[in-house]
Amino acid sequence: MMSMWQNQTAIIVFLRVPELGKVKTRLAKTVGPEKALQIYEYLVEKTLIEVQATDLPVFLYFHPHVDEVIVKRFPKFFPRLQSGTDLGLKMYHAFEEVLNSYPKSMIIGTDCPYITKDLLIKASQLLEKNDVVVGPALDGGYYLLGLKNNIREIFEDISWGSDSVLDTTIDVIRKMQISYSLLPRLSDIDYQEDWEIYQQSNFKF
Repeated sequence: MMSMWQNQTAIIVFLRVPELGKVKTRLAKTVGPEKALQIYEYLVEKTLIEVQATDLPVFLYFHPHVDEVIVKRFPKFFPRLQSGTDLGLKMYHAFEEVLNSYPKSMIIGTDCPYITKDLLIKASQLLEKNDVVVGPALDGGYYLLGLKNNIREIFEDISWGSDSVLDTTIDVIRKMQISYSLLPRLSDIDYQEDWEIYQQSNFKF
């Protein structure tokens, strides 16, 4: 019997448990830890609402522990714990688990409020014809990575958090001669200026 999810893309969301002083630390330097926590909680809620609207299977990979409040708020999502010594290994392990059950998967964080249901569906559609889909971030990283097969090489020897993450990842993909597609370039919310620009925008994908 075939799985009901055989043609679907599973969405992986990486998120840190909302805790005062533990989230949005760069933002907190100018707006304070309390305001930074409020903004982070908004970003998490906004992201999960958009993800939920896709009607695709969703896995929440928490750090450092599962947040029961979020799990109860979104009961259809599958809670998991991140595992690995760096971001690359954590993503690799998450893809390894999810791609065992689903033919396609994409991973996002909770830093980009410009991610919409339509963008996620577009990424899923692009994965039909490409091995990899990447959502470039303005800071030189990426806000989305979609795969049909887990590719360890794109998670190794990356300076996570630097402005070279995207370029290094694309270089690896090209050297492996696998097909890829890029989504629109969007901004994460890392600094006060990013938040202010977002508040003034009427972004629609």
